[in-house]
Amino acid sequence: MNLAEIGLIIAVAIPAHLIGALWYGILFGQAWYKRVYQIPERKMENSGSVTPYIISFTSNVVVSYLLYVWFGMQTTFGLAITIAFASVIILSLAAPHFAFSQWSPIVYLIDCSHSIACVAVMAYAHSVLIHRH
Repeated sequence: MNLAEIGLIIAVAIPAHLIGALWYGILFGQAWYKRVYQIPERKMENSGSVTPYIISFTSNVVVSYLLYVWFGMQTTFGLAITIAFASVIILSLAAPHFAFSQWSPIVYLIDCSHSIACVAVMAYAHSVLIHRH
């Protein structure tokens, strides 16, 4: 892997990070916050910290890299199948966390749809723009 490919992997993660700002800000921020922090004693532990943003962006870079490898290794599965496959994985892995946390189903849907939207944007970038499938 050369420096240009590493740069592309990081660049593809940027729009996904921006989607998070829109998703938990303008689009669904109030609905999400109201349901997650509906318990009076519960407060945001990392309020004002950059750590959640670093973790979020790093995880987007990891997903971008995995999609880069996925589309680089095979051509059998197209964009739609990749997004559908990733959606099932995201929904399945998140379900136990929400079941045990007892958060609202709305929180589950907001969080999972955000992850699916990020995968869709990054998969599109890798499939169409980088690997040209």
